[in-house]
Amino acid sequence: MEIDWSYLHLLTNDFPIMVTAFGILVLACALITRRRVIWMFALATLAVAGLSTGPIGLFGDLGGDEVEALKVVDQHKIDAHEDAAEWALWVLLAMGVVSAYALWRARRALTASSSRAAVAA
Repeated sequence: MEIDWSYLHLLTNDFPIMVTAFGILVLACALITRRRVIWMFALATLAVAGLSTGPIGLFGDLGGDEVEALKVVDQHKIDAHEDAAEWALWVLLAMGVVSAYALWRARRALTASSSRAAVAA
């Protein structure tokens, strides 16, 4: 059974966009409520969204050859889509890496402060 990469790309390409939108909404809630658990959830959500763009971009690259071979879509539209996708890939990947790093730092700070509190008690 051969994998239909273009179909897999169509099934998954909205995931990082929707999760990013949700993560930004949760981030806004974290800024309003100033609750650490919401902040960490927002960072985790944005990290997942950003880091999921790599495989989805790969699916698009692999499936793009199939779509180009059909000759039903104008090549200029395919090129414009690829350019926009590459820009989005790098922006969302950077967002995912920064969010993952911030989440790691926040967890590390939480662990350090809880261990200092245990020593002081």
